Amino acid sequence: IILFDGYDSAVYGTVVPVLIEEWGLTTVQAGAIGSYGLFGMMFGAIILGILADRIGRKKVTAISIVLFSLFTVLCGFTTNVLLFSIFRFFAGLGLGGIMPNVIALLTDYSPKKMRSMVVSIVLCGYSVGGMLAPILGILIMPSLGWESIFWVAGIPLLLLPLMYKKLPESAVYLARRGKT
Repeated sequence: IILFDGYDSAVYGTVVPVLIEEWGLTTVQAGAIGSYGLFGMMFGAIILGILADRIGRKKVTAISIVLFSLFTVLCGFTTNVLLFSIFRFFAGLGLGGIMPNVIALLTDYSPKKMRSMVVSIVLCGYSVGGMLAPILGILIMPSLGWESIFWVAGIPLLLLPLMYKKLPESAVYLARRGKT
């Protein structure tokens, strides 16, 4: 999950030079489009973090995955700058919601002596995902186009049923609901 969070966060930077040329964007417009995803991340972290306290981290993690994967994939199907920007914002909501919820689940279920190490190792996935975006860009964009880089973001949607089945609910949430 964290790997794809990093991938989806970095994917725009991989294609921005192509979009500037193809869509005739100014550097200011290209920067604004990048910022829409960051605004989404900010709001997603706040809104989905709060929502997780009410409905559970497992559900909010699934919602976040759907948001960031679906809207990142949709970016690969648009030729409209406004729609692309809107999709980046909604993808950002999901991206922002992932990190606090995954960290909370990790801290709930990691052994106390290893908690910091487990969180640190898992969060390395964010950087790996960030590196994966330009690597895939180099490998597949020349033959499949810039859109294909966004389609890769659909992989978590395909894995969501398995992840949802295997992902535990937060122990703190369950305790508050009297389900432990």
